[in-house]
Amino acid sequence: MPSVTSLSISPGQELNPDPKKNGFTVKPDKLTQSLVHCQPMSTNSFHISLIQRGREPFAATFAAMRAYTDARTAQSEDQLWIVEHDPVFTLGLAADPSHVLNAHGIPVIQTDRGGEVTYHGPGQVVIYLLLDLRRNKRSGLVKEFVRNIEQAVINTLEKYHLSGERKEGAPGIYLSDGALAGAKIAALGLKVRASGCTYHGVSLNVGMDLAPFSYINPCGYADMACTDIHTAMRITANQPLNTAADPVINTVINSVNNKLMHNVIHAHCAPPTLPEVQMTLAKQLQNLLT
Repeated sequence: MPSVTSLSISPGQELNPDPKKNGFTVKPDKLTQSLVHCQPMSTNSFHISLIQRGREPFAATFAAMRAYTDARTAQSEDQLWIVEHDPVFTLGLAADPSHVLNAHGIPVIQTDRGGEVTYHGPGQVVIYLLLDLRRNKRSGLVKEFVRNIEQAVINTLEKYHLSGERKEGAPGIYLSDGALAGAKIAALGLKVRASGCTYHGVSLNVGMDLAPFSYINPCGYADMACTDIHTAMRITANQPLNTAADPVINTVINSVNNKLMHNVIHAHCAPPTLPEVQMTLAKQLQNLLT
């Protein structure tokens, strides 16, 4: 039987005894061993660089990710690629094309990541993780690696006074409270090669046209609600304020007049820009994955 070449995995996915269901063609125990039991490549800390790629078509980024991973050596730099994409639907290896209900002219591209169908478009943070899992604290189970990525998203949402959560069996991050509780706000999909090198990554909706999510069954789920940070913050701002839970607002209530109070609340709830969220999420990923 040939050696392991790669693994396409959805976040939270366990290795299936049937290799074909894992998106690769050999025994999964060999890959698990290569990721769990390999020795760190160096006792030195490997820095993760942030690479701003701006806005570009998904196909160009996809080709560049694979080329970078193909050319990696033991000393290649670990990188997070920060990107904003033109509208595109991408399919994972496990995707059922019927989950694209009506593309409305938006390109549909088959990829080699795990998972189902998702949408990328303007106003969305996309960060691709070109890392070597064999290095230092990253040496371990893919599942732990995925949980760190998810935690980076949850931490980022907290910066904007939003609560996110995981859902068992439904990869991604979802709002956990308020009027939009249960709505999906972030998606994950990874490629992990036998070498321990990864690409693809995570997307977080910031301020988007959300209509294209209704053109698909996001991640294979019919009628799944999707939202973004701006929408969630706007709805939250229109709800009664829980001042006891927010020391910043509570302090202002006790020290300024009503007009100034209105101005401070407006500033406190102002939606973040895309570059701001890009850097917030990138820094969270750096901290948790280095």
